[in-house]
Amino acid sequence: MGKKAIAALLCALGLLGLAACGAGKTGEPGARIANPFADYDTLAEAAEAAGFDLAAPERIDGYDPPLVQLMSGKMLQLIFRSGEQRLIIRKAAGRDDISGDYNSYAETKTARINGADVTLKGADGKVSTAVWCAGGYSYAVTTDTPMARDVIMDLIAEIA
Repeated sequence: MGKKAIAALLCALGLLGLAACGAGKTGEPGARIANPFADYDTLAEAAEAAGFDLAAPERIDGYDPPLVQLMSGKMLQLIFRSGEQRLIIRKAAGRDDISGDYNSYAETKTARINGADVTLKGADGKVSTAVWCAGGYSYAVTTDTPMARDVIMDLIAEIA
């Protein structure tokens, strides 16, 4: 076999190897990204696993009982649903914005609730996202349907 034929054969084998290594990457049929959220039956069980608790309403008018989750053992999350609409309450150690909401809003205001400065983001006098820190923890409330400022402030007052 000549040098050119060997080089062509080696290139073909290399391409086959690259194609085989690429199988199963994200985006291909059957490939999945690991879900960092673990579901719990109760907030007490999730809080025990997290090593910290979350004081939050057990029910919110107009919403189903919440889905209780713990993300990577570090962030508690309650997801309340009303049809396709969601209201999410989160708590994690630290001072980071844990809302997961990276939208820009026409209005950003600060309100003092239970001794914490709460940043309220939304538009037209309604709030879509609220974030704050207290006692070494970060908190966030996000909603698919913007809420009246006084309604979300009352909800935040119940969260610790």
